[in-house]
Amino acid sequence: MIRVAHVIKKEVIEKEVFRNPSFLLTDKKGGFFSLGANSNETRYNGSVFLKDNLEAQKVIESIGLVGTRTTHLANAFYQIERLSGRAREHFFLEEKALVYDVLHFDGEAQVVLDVRPLYDFDDKGRFYEIYREEDVLVVEYRKENENAPPKKMYLAIKTKSDYKRVQEWKKAVYEYDLRRGSMPAELYVFDALRFRVRFNTRIVFSWDEDKEKAKARARHVMVHADTLKELRKAYWERAAGPDDRIPEPAVRMAYSCAKHSLDSLVNKIPLSGKETTGIFAGLPWFHQFWTRDEAIALKGLILMGRYNLAKEIIMRELSQIKDDGIVQTRYPSQEQDLASADAAGWTFVRLEELMSVLKRKNLLNDYFSEDEMKFVIEKLEQTIVNLIKYHTQQGLAVNRGLETWMDTTSGTDTRVGARIEIQALRLRMYQFMEKLLKMTGNKDDWQMYQHLEHEFQRRVKHVFWNGEFLADGINREIDPTIRPNAFIAGYLTPELLTKNEWVTAVKTMLPKLWCSWGGLTTIDKEDELFQPEYTGEDNRSYHRGDSWFWVNNLTGVFLHRLDKDLFKEFIQAIVKASSEEILFSGFIGHAAELSSASELESHGCWAQAWSAATFIELVEEVYGLG
Repeated sequence: MIRVAHVIKKEVIEKEVFRNPSFLLTDKKGGFFSLGANSNETRYNGSVFLKDNLEAQKVIESIGLVGTRTTHLANAFYQIERLSGRAREHFFLEEKALVYDVLHFDGEAQVVLDVRPLYDFDDKGRFYEIYREEDVLVVEYRKENENAPPKKMYLAIKTKSDYKRVQEWKKAVYEYDLRRGSMPAELYVFDALRFRVRFNTRIVFSWDEDKEKAKARARHVMVHADTLKELRKAYWERAAGPDDRIPEPAVRMAYSCAKHSLDSLVNKIPLSGKETTGIFAGLPWFHQFWTRDEAIALKGLILMGRYNLAKEIIMRELSQIKDDGIVQTRYPSQEQDLASADAAGWTFVRLEELMSVLKRKNLLNDYFSEDEMKFVIEKLEQTIVNLIKYHTQQGLAVNRGLETWMDTTSGTDTRVGARIEIQALRLRMYQFMEKLLKMTGNKDDWQMYQHLEHEFQRRVKHVFWNGEFLADGINREIDPTIRPNAFIAGYLTPELLTKNEWVTAVKTMLPKLWCSWGGLTTIDKEDELFQPEYTGEDNRSYHRGDSWFWVNNLTGVFLHRLDKDLFKEFIQAIVKASSEEILFSGFIGHAAELSSASELESHGCWAQAWSAATFIELVEEVYGLG
């Protein structure tokens, strides 16, 4: 067992866990560092940074004390502490640099390397050379390919400690990758060095394609490490300090962790010749800006008061809407990317919410100029016109297969046609357009959108509502499959049904989707496609059973708004389950992508932006923090 703790200001919460927990630190420049408490669970652990071409590059595989086993793992937000008896290790990440401190230990620290592009598993032509240059130890990595010039990477190490070279290849086996069926789950890594550590030792690692930059950075961070730590500690205490209005200690700490996690996934990276800020969808492998994920996660930033950042991301996403009203799944888009039927809708929903907050605070004119307001109105109108022209049939919003958030199934289960949450997003866009036009005083135009809104709402209810539940979708005929997307629709457009009708729908649908631990499955538990266990990269379970934390959290928000007393048991269970997962599973202090339906687990990406953001929203809703 390992005791996991979270510490911020004077607040502490801890618990013993039976699995091998992992931790994650980010530098908010596209880089991250993660390790398992005792062994790495995935080939994505270690130190990773984004090169100038946005290729993810791994350098360090692991660092640890020889002959010890972790007994405690503590998240202090600005750094991670790992304990083995009295021995203490502190890990602190700066941009392309790691500060490794060892206290109360007399022995050796082991450094294992795995220098490679994150998705390059070719083991041929790999060479390491270790040498000193002045006051810095340098590890030079060279990848040779007969068809191209050698590629080099440098690791600069600054320390006063003695060292010895090991320089041996050894096999690493990654248990989580094995469980996910994510291959290769075994790789050869390079056991490079041992450092002599005595009671109070500091080692700084810095990595770069430019050796001189790596050396200079290692020297700089060694000199300023304590100041950098204090600055980071002060930042997180301001940004994620405990909120005394939340009475339950576990929820209070999970709320702080969620704010820390979401903020940690905000990264500034070079795109199209300039630095662009956005939200990584998740780590350790969704280190890109995914438009749907960003838009959904933006509510968390708005609730944290990050208005300028939310606006910056929204305006960038609006500029990516194509001539047919649809957005590609990633920014910048790749040739193989699917289209996203819901990203534009979610972006306008978050824009409406941002503007509502700013208007309530009398700040709207401070954040949006007249030209920007004009751009927003024109963009929304253009998007609506194009969606009606290209993505509307028989009065309903339609999408192609694999364009909704449930985008990994195959065969007939692609959710092609008209889907309930896509209708809700379209309705919100009509409502927002009406609201914007009312602000400009154009009565004829806003009345036109009001009519469009009412007719669309009537049409959706007529087709999707059967008096017992909301259908998930319609292709050639109504899809009777029970899925939680109806609750997303309830979160977005509660006016779609009356309160009594929603209560009837929830009472019909929720038992078919409810997980006893406090989540929802993605399909009726009695459906022949239902998978109770997470199946990993074989995505049979992905949208056919797995419980997604962002859906769970938004369902909790919806139920609380619908009838917080009637559905109190379910709401509390969702809050408790999401809190438990954030605190003590996966990457400790981060919200994972999903869980098996059968039991509460951390699966998929262990730090997922929309999971953290929607938990922030859920807590603010339930505890009245807004």
